[in-house]
This record gives sequence, C-alpha cells and structure tokens, in this order.
Amino acid sequence: MSITFFVPGIPVAKARSRAGRTRDGRPVQYTPPATKSYEARVAWAGKAARDAEGASEPFSGPIRLTLCVTIACPKSWSQRRQTQAHGAAIAATKRPDLDNYVKAIKDGLNGIVWQDDSQVVELVARKRYGPEPGVRVMISETNQECAP
Repeated sequence: MSITFFVPGIPVAKARSRAGRTRDGRPVQYTPPATKSYEARVAWAGKAARDAEGASEPFSGPIRLTLCVTIACPKSWSQRRQTQAHGAAIAATKRPDLDNYVKAIKDGLNGIVWQDDSQVVELVARKRYGPEPGVRVMISETNQECAP
C-alpha cells in the first residue's frame, strides 16, 4: 500500500526546541509555534490522504519515504534567473537544511500515517526551487533488505 499527497504552502523546517520558565520559575522545553503549526498542517494532509486510500490504521511495518520540498525563489531574482531555478539549473542550496524539513514532515506524520518515524528505513529527499511552494510526500510499505 502507498500514499501520496501534497502539503501546500511554504515549507517550514524543524526548529530546535526552546527553553523557558513557567510563571512559578520551573524550567520548561517547548516547540516553537511555527514548527508546531506546520507539523499540524502536515498531519492533517497525511490523515486526509490516508483516509482517501481507505487505510483506517497507521502503517505498522517498514516504510519508504520520498519527499520533494519545493521552495520559492527569492523575489529579488530576475525573471530569467527564476526560470533557470525552476528548470533545476540552479540548486536550492540556501538554508534551512533539507534534513530539517525532513524532520518536520516525519514528526508531523507520527501516529497519523505510521506509528513512529523509526519505521522509515528508506528515505529519498530533494529540495528545489519551483513556482508552487510545498512538499510532495510519497509513502509506501517496503520489505526490501539492504545489500551487504
């Protein structure tokens, strides 16, 4: 079984947890609001795709995850340069790092599409420029063993 869906909008990379204090002075760790909101959006898109496929429960076995993170070109770029970037002639090497986008997607899908993100045993991820920002997510069950 496999699920494919698109999370529209500007992708948000997983931010580090923050430390603060409660009103009575106790230390507390929390996830920044932008990250929390994005993970909720990813969870909603994942649940909608899972339900559309007729899967009532999260995957329980090994998972293959393929992501294509599309970010917008800087507005200061010329039309020619943006066209080149959309055609993959210019790589999206600016921050945030690709692995931080992956972390946000994986954490957002925990308990929704799979039981735990440790089930992801195969990962393909790509970051590119494009006209429509968002993340294309492809998830499938796998039982492929790694060659020695």
